[in-house]
Amino acid sequence: MLAYEHQGQGPAVVFIHGFGGSRAQWYAYLPAVAQAGFAAYALDLPGHGQSPPPPARLPSTLAWVDDLARWLDAHIAGPVHLVGHSLGGYLALAYAQRHPRRVRSLSLIAPLLAQDAIRAAQRGLLWLSNRLPYLPAAWPRGTGVLLRGLLALYPEAWHMRASQRRRRLAELMAMSPRVVWALRRVPDLRPRVRGLPIRTWVVGGAHDSVLDPASYTSLAQVLPHCTVWMLPHSGHIPHLREPDALRVALLAWLRGQPLPSPPHAARTKAGNTSPAGPRSTSSTTGVSAVSVGLTSTSRAPRSRASNGNPAAG
Repeated sequence: MLAYEHQGQGPAVVFIHGFGGSRAQWYAYLPAVAQAGFAAYALDLPGHGQSPPPPARLPSTLAWVDDLARWLDAHIAGPVHLVGHSLGGYLALAYAQRHPRRVRSLSLIAPLLAQDAIRAAQRGLLWLSNRLPYLPAAWPRGTGVLLRGLLALYPEAWHMRASQRRRRLAELMAMSPRVVWALRRVPDLRPRVRGLPIRTWVVGGAHDSVLDPASYTSLAQVLPHCTVWMLPHSGHIPHLREPDALRVALLAWLRGQPLPSPPHAARTKAGNTSPAGPRSTSSTTGVSAVSVGLTSTSRAPRSRASNGNPAAG
């Protein structure tokens, strides 16, 4: 069973982290969402955080959707708001495609959508990671080298405090080596979700060094109720670099309110968004997607895990 945390009562909001992450990435969001009248959940995917590892060989990334479905069926009765980052966004979208009546809305932060959206450098690291499990004695030492290289590919990592970088590296080091098998095959979700009638908010960073930002805007071409935000000064982890602004926008989105005007919006003289991201509109909220530059220095609060043990912030 997946490890998780829960705060508050009300409509359920489920936060799903990305590859190499943990539920601790959402500690800056859980209290505010709970105080706003929602039941906020954050879980550890298989092989991450305190959850057990997945089977040795998963056929594709879609295999994890079944784990998510079982967890949701066991813990939440009604429809849910799903918030997912990267791999978590992929699983949230795939779950919504399979179980549309169980999803109130989707908030996808730098979502993985297909194998070809992964940058070449990241694919190379995954290729090497796939081979390390065959050398058990070399795994702890070899994975440290690889994961430090992976962290170095996040430009945002060098804007974090040293303590934040150490926590991020600790998350990667705690990941089961079996996790990389799930990324050997990532079916393209866009043909599968075409026409999906669910409110969807996509947040991407123009300087994403992990996934191709063009894949985020392409989702608006297949979903009828999709709003896309492109952040010109952010990369692959805007939920960690810009928690204050994203938290405020997320609360408005969950309440069904128009998204707030993003601060520091970058616009051309004609009123269109800057070249950092194309313009898109949502047929649900009528809010235009804008390219924004946000800054935040908030610190994620400590939280207590569902098993009673303090969870690392």
